[in-house]
Amino acid sequence: MDLQVLVWSRCAFLRAVVASMFVVVNAMPVIAQVSALSSIRGTVSDATGAALPGVTVTLTSPALQVAETVAVTQADGSYRVGELPPGIYRLKFELSGFNTLVREELRLTVGFEARVDAPLTIGTVQESVTVSGESPVVDFAKTTTAANLSKDQIAILPVGRGFQQLYAMTPGVNATGAPDVGDSQMNNRQSLMSFGVQTASKIEIEGINIATDAGEGGTGVYMSSFSVEEAQIKTSGNTAEVSTPGISMTTVLKSGSNSLHGTYTAAGQRPKLQSSNLDDRLRAQKVSDTTPLRYYWETSGDLGGRITKDKLWFYVGTSRQERSTGLLGFVAGPGADGKYLTGDEPLADYINGLTQYTTKLSYQLNNANKLVGVYQRGTKLQPQQGAGRFRPLEATIDYKNPGWIYKGELQSSLTSRMFLNVVAGYGGLFADYSAPRSPNANAVKGNPSRTDLTTGLTTGAYWNSENSTEGKYQVDSNLNFLHDRFLGGHHELKFGNTIYWQSYSLGGAAARKATISWYLTRAKPRRL
Repeated sequence: MDLQVLVWSRCAFLRAVVASMFVVVNAMPVIAQVSALSSIRGTVSDATGAALPGVTVTLTSPALQVAETVAVTQADGSYRVGELPPGIYRLKFELSGFNTLVREELRLTVGFEARVDAPLTIGTVQESVTVSGESPVVDFAKTTTAANLSKDQIAILPVGRGFQQLYAMTPGVNATGAPDVGDSQMNNRQSLMSFGVQTASKIEIEGINIATDAGEGGTGVYMSSFSVEEAQIKTSGNTAEVSTPGISMTTVLKSGSNSLHGTYTAAGQRPKLQSSNLDDRLRAQKVSDTTPLRYYWETSGDLGGRITKDKLWFYVGTSRQERSTGLLGFVAGPGADGKYLTGDEPLADYINGLTQYTTKLSYQLNNANKLVGVYQRGTKLQPQQGAGRFRPLEATIDYKNPGWIYKGELQSSLTSRMFLNVVAGYGGLFADYSAPRSPNANAVKGNPSRTDLTTGLTTGAYWNSENSTEGKYQVDSNLNFLHDRFLGGHHELKFGNTIYWQSYSLGGAAARKATISWYLTRAKPRRL
């Protein structure tokens, strides 16, 4: 059962904040992002199949920032450990008079609910049985169709570093436009299609929604996938907390841990690695080159670790990409004859750049409460924006697009069956188009923009300079209730609300909108 109510309002943001505070206060203190985190549950029994209460279940993993997590089986032998970040885990089951059972190399992906049952055997001499390499592959609680991409997969698969290239690795999802080859589509926002239908999407980075409201399924916040720990892309079966139909992406960024770790990479591409499709037909149209690669390079590095062991952790990362190419017919100026479109013009370069900075802090207040803070900035650079065969260098515009994501999050566990999660933050961008800042501005001073209606050629300085802001403040809170053996099965109830305060401005004009969404979901019951 999914229930969702949307309320659209032009009221002040204060009303939205008050509504969110009402939900939070009445809910009482989920560990962060229940949709992003995972859990392990199961039943411990003896050789006859009888339930074993009082078994100590100890969970360890490099993905955990604390040393270990411990649970004890209930009277019916059941246990649950959550809410867990994606990673590889080790489970140990211990009870006096029984042999210890160890399950190793349990791989949990984003939002996965694993069922791990443990049969213990009686042992007069304490022994340990270790089972490895048998990760659960079926989620018994969810019916969502999804693809999970870990940081290791993202690093080794031959796709570009662009964040939206993650969709290229998802069955049933494709982007419109030309395919990306060696980051050839870097900084290009492409519309998304799910099973052949163009659709809207919800794109969450650490719980902050950065999807555009235009409905094409993309985002104007540009970033690299370098700092991504794991991403889950869902194409169907979404629950009520996903307020839009179609694709939903949930992304978790890398975190610090008790051990110091880092990654440093550099890569480049030379023109000799590219072929050319220039033929006589194109030469007859006065085209002297197509889209030659001048250079491509990228550097990235990150570092994570602890500030205080088992208490305070940090992660910092940065990356830089730059690509320079030619464009079909894009020229730097007129040829020796002083004219355009005669085939003797010098070619111009088209540059794309993306710089990114990421910071993440995690603080364990106590066993039941944790705070997480994230700040990320990515800046898209296109100093020859608008370039093409009929718009030479002098008529282009310098475009900068810094985008931000920041959040504060409370992860709290009230009981072993009740969790609350509260996220507040912002995702948005500042689009800055500047003709005076363009490198060619001095060369065309006093040369107004003009378009030849016969040829379509546009010359002179770019006709306009403008800037705009677009983004949304967000408050999200949800309360999870977990009920075992209730009405003949296992039930998960989640109640929550999401509030967006969206703003858009172009020059001096501005528009604002508040959106409040309440939802109630119940997981499909299953017998234990």
